[in-house]
Amino acid sequence: MCWLLPRLVLQAYAAGDGLACHNLVMLLAYCYSAGMVAADCMYSVLGELTRRFAESDVAMMLTLLNAVGLQLRSADPAAMKVSCGSILTTDISGGGCVCAQPSFGHTCRVK
Repeated sequence: MCWLLPRLVLQAYAAGDGLACHNLVMLLAYCYSAGMVAADCMYSVLGELTRRFAESDVAMMLTLLNAVGLQLRSADPAAMKVSCGSILTTDISGGGCVCAQPSFGHTCRVK
């Protein structure tokens, strides 16, 4: 089921259901805390949210980082540095990342 959560987040986002997005991101964070989802999956979700960088994406990033940010940093400090760097280099006025390449190319996998 945990491999399905990132897809469900994208579907809820496409439908414009902010509450469902928030709840699914929290469920994904809980699954990560329980060891059911790999860190690279979480970084892929963060990378996608950074790429789009709309108001709802920032809210979901905040939710995710508040819930499991320290665990993610402990699991892969280099990936967290890249993730924070891509957030900092995001062009707010243009509504997208000004990075030359995508931050994460990982695929989600279940541990």
